[in-house]
Amino acid sequence: MQDAFTNSSPISIFYSYAREDEKLRRRLEQHLSLLRQQGVIAAWHHRQVLAGTEWEQDVHAHLSTASVILLLVSPAYFASDYCSSIEMHYALERHATKSARVIPILLRPVYWQVAPFAHLECLPRNEKPVTLWENQDQAFVEIVQAICAVIADLRGGTTSIRQRATRPATMSSRVTARGEEKNRYHFLKRVHALWIDGMLKRSIAPAGMIRGPLYEQPHTIVNPWKPLVQEIEERVQPVPPDTSIEHLYDNAQHALLILGAPGAGKTTLLLELARTLLARAHRDEHAPLPIVFNLSSWAEKRAPLSHWLIEEVAIRYQLPHPLAAQWIEGEQVILLLDGLDEVEGVHRRECVNAVNAYRREHAFVPVVVCSRTEAYLLQPSRLTLAKAISVEPLSFQQVDAYLERVGEQVEAIRHALSSDQDLRAVVTTPLLLNILVETYRGTSLDDLFAVPPEKRQQRLFQAYVDRMLARRKVEQQYTKEQTIQWLTWLARQMQQHDQTILYLEQMQPSWLAEQSLVRLYTLLAVRLPDMAVGCIISLVVVHLFFRVALGISFDLRYGLLGALVGGLLSGRQQELVVEEERSPPFWKQIRNTRLQRSCVVNGLLVGLSYGLLVGFYEHNSAIGFCYGLGYGCASYCLSFLLWRKQWPPARMGMLVRSWETFWHQVISAKNIRIGLTVGCCLALGYIVSTELAHHFQNTQSDVVAYALADLLNYTQVGLLLAILLERRVPDIRPAEIVTWSWKNLWYSFHKVQRLRQAVLIGILSGGVTGVSAWLRGTQGPGLDYGVSAGVIIGLCSWLFHGLSEGLSSTTLEANQRLRPNQGIWYSARNSLFIGVFSGVMSWGLYVLSTLIFDVSKFLSMLNWMVWSTIWSVVWWQIAMNYAVLIALGVGVLGAICNGGLACLQHIVFRWLLWRSKSLPWRSARFLDYADRHILLRKVGGGYTFIHRLLLDYFTSCGSRPQQGEDA
Repeated sequence: MQDAFTNSSPISIFYSYAREDEKLRRRLEQHLSLLRQQGVIAAWHHRQVLAGTEWEQDVHAHLSTASVILLLVSPAYFASDYCSSIEMHYALERHATKSARVIPILLRPVYWQVAPFAHLECLPRNEKPVTLWENQDQAFVEIVQAICAVIADLRGGTTSIRQRATRPATMSSRVTARGEEKNRYHFLKRVHALWIDGMLKRSIAPAGMIRGPLYEQPHTIVNPWKPLVQEIEERVQPVPPDTSIEHLYDNAQHALLILGAPGAGKTTLLLELARTLLARAHRDEHAPLPIVFNLSSWAEKRAPLSHWLIEEVAIRYQLPHPLAAQWIEGEQVILLLDGLDEVEGVHRRECVNAVNAYRREHAFVPVVVCSRTEAYLLQPSRLTLAKAISVEPLSFQQVDAYLERVGEQVEAIRHALSSDQDLRAVVTTPLLLNILVETYRGTSLDDLFAVPPEKRQQRLFQAYVDRMLARRKVEQQYTKEQTIQWLTWLARQMQQHDQTILYLEQMQPSWLAEQSLVRLYTLLAVRLPDMAVGCIISLVVVHLFFRVALGISFDLRYGLLGALVGGLLSGRQQELVVEEERSPPFWKQIRNTRLQRSCVVNGLLVGLSYGLLVGFYEHNSAIGFCYGLGYGCASYCLSFLLWRKQWPPARMGMLVRSWETFWHQVISAKNIRIGLTVGCCLALGYIVSTELAHHFQNTQSDVVAYALADLLNYTQVGLLLAILLERRVPDIRPAEIVTWSWKNLWYSFHKVQRLRQAVLIGILSGGVTGVSAWLRGTQGPGLDYGVSAGVIIGLCSWLFHGLSEGLSSTTLEANQRLRPNQGIWYSARNSLFIGVFSGVMSWGLYVLSTLIFDVSKFLSMLNWMVWSTIWSVVWWQIAMNYAVLIALGVGVLGAICNGGLACLQHIVFRWLLWRSKSLPWRSARFLDYADRHILLRKVGGGYTFIHRLLLDYFTSCGSRPQQGEDA
């Protein structure tokens, strides 16, 4: 194909740069060398001035004839009088006359937004200077591609030039690019569905709603150029009425503050801008991604803004955490920050400082902030942005003209506004005007005039709620009293917890106000699951590591002691410990009545249960009494030793994501101390129980050997539970969105580090298993089983870790319509998948380990023919006995640790809300009902009040209506 490379003369390029940037210019020239060699361009710069010639005339001659002029922008460029005063101004004159194309290229960080070329598109396209890129070559590649596009535009050969100038991509890079493009496309569709379709198009204000006048407010921001640039005006200036928010955003160099009164239309302006920016991002694959955030949730943790942004994108937009971090840290986003005024007053100044700190570190990330004027001005700090505008109240002329267009149905409203100045003072924003129209369309305003002027806004919202609930077009599923009661509770909780959008799956136990409900939640959603985890781990350790087949009675005993350890190490144990930062002396803790009472209760319960199990199994109540007494005392001691220390709070989720962190947890002194405490106490309980029971038994056993085996057994149980339960957080955390990645799986299997860790795990577990089996003597396998078990356990760890890395978290699903409670549904799906997978895998590994051990035994005693005849019988016995038990235990444990616990906690929490009549059981159906009545607005998988003023109205409702029956 013939193209612009071969059919046209070279395009002349002129470098305008400061001498301090010579190295960066050379690097750019290297990247353009292929175009120069192919005769596409002919570049010229100051270094090419010949000796003995007048360099100024030579420079001017090339500057006058160049088709493309590259302004290499840096602090040195602005400091050079010749570059900034002569070359730049002459280049811009040629650009204005369309005789040349000027391209600013940002080499080093500098404040260029007030420069004469600020209206031009700069390179790189994300406005991030080249020196701030981790890979500067990648920045230059993007610059070269953009220059090629300009050359193609000058010659009319865009496609061919891009094909010739760009290096052919490899298959892997093309796959990665397609994946990134797919993620980007799906995310843009999701943002559009959430905020444009879900919020802007369903706004209570109609499409033709009027907008208050806009004014520039330069005194409300900090301009870093104010001390140097004297011509910057501080006066409040009106914005032309037909000026679009897109123009204001571009004119503000993508750093804008929007102020206004409640209901003035700030958020509507922000969403209109979001719609425009979404369209830009669809057209241009290099354009940043506009993302709407609500700052109200920042006050909960008050983390650095970059950390909060990543967490918000992952939670609110259901985005995989690694992908969210990649976009935020890579400065590929536009931050549209709404609701600064919704941050609690004591933290608002800190929030402004956090935004300014983020701006200092990420100066080229576009930022738009919305806030109520009064709330913003009350705090002393000011945002460092380029421009601020305010949405002013509606004039009476605007209101009257709008009502005239609506028609005769609002004639009574129009007459009332014209005759009552107090009512005009209430209706000064588009929101209140539209609520007034929707409420009193075709009716009288007598009830509004019956209250004092200062209470008319409250009465207006009350009348609006009554009118919306009385709509005949919507089926009445709930009574008016129930609806107001539940919305009042929601409004109060959302305000108390700084929430603007309600997500059912993100409601936390802190929303339970009554202490009795908190205690019940702790028991059902925290203690019992922890006890179940302890029971499962105890049984898995016994049967997988020690290979004992002693019957159902012993399984119940091991499960009971594991449940005891799990309950003691439960995350809610801080309620039972002394609150001092430093633990009091031992003798003072013994006198702690509350601690002693709890320990005695644990000892009695465990002793009674254990004694009944042994007595029933042995058909001897005396033996049961001995074992109950021994293990009851051991439980008392264990409870006291574990509860007398206050354990630090958990910081990570249950699923172990990092094996380095895992080993750090294993070898930590605290976890080893917990494991040894558990092992010693329960081994001591075995010794005491067995010695007491010998007086009533005819058989004798090696007490010391079995006690040492129990010590190893329960030390492992205590250590694993300490690691697992310490990593569990008290909040309800739905599982992360994951997808399968064969590439990650293959990469993980080939990492030498993982193989070393698997070998170490195999050696340790095989040694412990072999020693324990040897201590148990003739009733169990010996040291040879430890070898086979170590090999299989090491292989198991290598395989499980590789498969866990196969679960990728960097792919965004093509799902724009987020459902209510979607996070809990994801948790259920993940827990089911991982539970089944873990169960099947553990069953296979257990069968394999048993076969390896049995083959070695058979080969030492029988010939191959005899062994082959009993092969099927041995396999069937293994599969139908402990392999199934191990598979069930590991499967349930995997499900609990990977989303199952979040599902259980959410169900318990919702049940408690229903029991206390705070919300109906089918909450999503009720929230949809409120959405149809235009009291709430559905935003993806969440719900928000139609406006903050309506939320404030429900929050201020004094007496709660009488509770009705739940629907």
